[in-house]
Amino acid sequence: VTQPHPTPCRFHPSAGSTQLCALSNEQSIVSPMTGSGYPMAQPTAAELAKELQQRVTMFHAGDELYSGAWLQEFQRQGSTAWQVCTDALIMGPMKTCDQELLQAFCAQTLARLARAFASHFQDADMRKAARDSLEALLVLHARGQKLVWKQLALALACAELWLGTWTAAAALGAEALPAAVRRELLVLPAELLFDDKALPLTDRNLREGAAASLFRSCEPVFAFLLAEAAQDFDEHLHSMRVLAAWLRAVRKAQLWLPVCDAAAPLRSLAEQMGALLGVAGRTVQENAATEVAQQLAKWRSAPREAAAILNPLLCVIFAPGSDDGMIEQEQDSQVDHLPLLMDLAEDFWPRAAVGDLDLDLELIAHEAVRALHRAAQLGEPGSTDEEVQDAETAVAVWQTFAEALRAAVNAAESFGSSSSSTALAPRPEKRSRRNVERWQIPRERLAQAQPLESL
Repeated sequence: VTQPHPTPCRFHPSAGSTQLCALSNEQSIVSPMTGSGYPMAQPTAAELAKELQQRVTMFHAGDELYSGAWLQEFQRQGSTAWQVCTDALIMGPMKTCDQELLQAFCAQTLARLARAFASHFQDADMRKAARDSLEALLVLHARGQKLVWKQLALALACAELWLGTWTAAAALGAEALPAAVRRELLVLPAELLFDDKALPLTDRNLREGAAASLFRSCEPVFAFLLAEAAQDFDEHLHSMRVLAAWLRAVRKAQLWLPVCDAAAPLRSLAEQMGALLGVAGRTVQENAATEVAQQLAKWRSAPREAAAILNPLLCVIFAPGSDDGMIEQEQDSQVDHLPLLMDLAEDFWPRAAVGDLDLDLELIAHEAVRALHRAAQLGEPGSTDEEVQDAETAVAVWQTFAEALRAAVNAAESFGSSSSSTALAPRPEKRSRRNVERWQIPRERLAQAQPLESL
């Protein structure tokens, strides 16, 4: 086979993690590593390192079939590939185009291998040495290629979760690292812990330990995110998105920590209320504040504490603009609010309508009505499928609100009828748990709720 002449610099601007992952799935009869169809000894680390640079260069020069198959096989070499990649990265950030492509591929390979960290390193000392080498490489490349340090941060997070040693304090105390790298080290465990495809962490004790560490670290993490955000717009935006991911993870962690105080993280966030509202006001057009509000609207284990933070945050997100003559930019922003309105309609908004929660009903209702007005404009002939879907969602917000009220009434009637029968009544502890899990409201109280008339 005649290989194309490598011309890497022409392809480097478009090189990224997606390209590095897009290796050919076609299998050759001839082994990509040994070049023979007969069983042969696996190549050594020195032999792989010698050919790796050439294969990466040729892959980006257009040889996706043969070099792609070789690189894919290389990533299956386990600890041997790990050694080759760490040796290529230990020299620090390189300057030439070929070398940057090589280091990006090596960092991605380490991240891929770290997903199954425990299977590649059986010995405890070897695991610690491999984890320490990742930390040293991250410090070395923290101010180099963004693609490289992000992949190294991912590898380090996976390794520490597998070892059961991850703590937020390590990232918070690494003051020598740039703030962006430290935020990446905070958000990765929050995203990996509840994604089995991203990190197949099968050990229940490791998952529960990481969840407990997340829960305990809320106060210093929230303070760090909102304090470091007071720099520029990108810092604001990244911090709010990390905060949303952290709230999502802590909320889900409660399923594994049944005896935890569900309101404790919210009290920690309430201490940063001034900074939170300030950053939310600067990022409201980028939807970052909306993502944080959505997580608070789903915090049904501590609704009153969540509503205390959510109410002023909604005042920032749903800040009134011009009246009926909204400009096009304001109309576009209504679409971004539809997921938040739907989350509110599922629980917090109906509760507030009957006086169970302290939320600004008029503010939420006006935003939902504005979404309906926009839906009426989008319902005209010539609307795209996406616009029609947004219109249907705007109507579904109100239907969800009504269904939540009806479900609460039905739950109250069902609970009352079952408790009146001694034969069918559950044990007292089960009745108490069901009462907490399912919001209930008597039909008479619903009929007397004055805010519903205005709605």
